[in-house]
Amino acid sequence: MKKMKLEGALTLLVDSDYTRLEIQDRKSGITFVTAQLTPEQLCQALSRLAHTTIEIEVSGLENVGKAYEIKDFEFEVDPKIEYGMYKKDQEEKLIKLAESKCPKGWYINTYFHSQNSFEKRNGVTYARTHIYRWVEDDLEEKEEG
Repeated sequence: MKKMKLEGALTLLVDSDYTRLEIQDRKSGITFVTAQLTPEQLCQALSRLAHTTIEIEVSGLENVGKAYEIKDFEFEVDPKIEYGMYKKDQEEKLIKLAESKCPKGWYINTYFHSQNSFEKRNGVTYARTHIYRWVEDDLEEKEEG
């Protein structure tokens, strides 16, 4: 079985109704394990009952251990169209346009509601956001086995 050593972060949020457990890979920034425990399950785990049965949600495993990259992204938009927080139909068009202009292998942040989301320069309107991706980082790979 292949093993991978990661620098991780554990979050334990204890409430009277449930306890939420999250495990994050620091390198990729992905919370890849999430579990919600009942008070009974938490008591079992804390009283050293091995293998307490819980439901877990696992996501983002394909990017765990990879380096997270983010960069600014800007693209030209139609200056005749009004974009903004209350223009839902325009926002959908803007997101589709952004996705069509996004470089291959990158994901686009589809939030366009900040003050700097749009800029006009020389009569041309530009939308601004961020794009991100996860890449292999061969220099620091720590696999065993």
